[in-house]
Amino acid sequence: MVDVTALGGEAPAEGEAPAEAVAPVAETKVATAEAVAAEKAAAEKAAGEKPTDKPKDGDADKGQKEGAPETYADFTVPEGMELDATKLGEFAPLAKELNLDQAGAQKFVNLFAKYQQEAVETQTSQWAKTTEEWRKSSADDKEFGGAKFEASVASSTKAIDTIMGKEAPAFKELLNSTQMGNHPEVIRFMHRVAVAIGDDKLHFGKGGEAPRDPARAMYPTMNK
Repeated sequence: MVDVTALGGEAPAEGEAPAEAVAPVAETKVATAEAVAAEKAAAEKAAGEKPTDKPKDGDADKGQKEGAPETYADFTVPEGMELDATKLGEFAPLAKELNLDQAGAQKFVNLFAKYQQEAVETQTSQWAKTTEEWRKSSADDKEFGGAKFEASVASSTKAIDTIMGKEAPAFKELLNSTQMGNHPEVIRFMHRVAVAIGDDKLHFGKGGEAPRDPARAMYPTMNK
């Protein structure tokens, strides 16, 4: 009888054929792992891969953000625009708190400048639209507009010259610069002043008569 216990098996019963020996697999697994490792090493060598070197002192800081300076240099803004000193004084400390470098802080300034320009353009557009509406309303006004508009404006202008005297140019400049000279209620007021005084009395006083008080001419019941 063949002794098979050395292979880890059991002896067959009498009259049975001996059990087939089972081949060990440990060596096969080890051999397979070594082959895989060898193939990987060969592939890495072929690709020119090298082990990652340990960074030298100072290399870790390379490429990192510079950070906020002690004091920011002057920021640039579009031509014709000026930065509000008060707002800039509020921004700089916040930028430092966020550790923004000069370039990073400039990006926020650029964004602010863009928004400010858009706001100015919007206000300008809205103001132009408003004054154009004033002009149209004045020209179409039933009291002094339509066919009477040019004559009404002329008499109103003459009334300003008469009442304001040497201050008339400054008053007209105020009306022009603010566009209030186009407002229908301003024109209405001056038109009624001209009508109340009358074209023949716009210079106040006749012959050797002393000049009348413009306020009394406009408001005859005043101080009675």
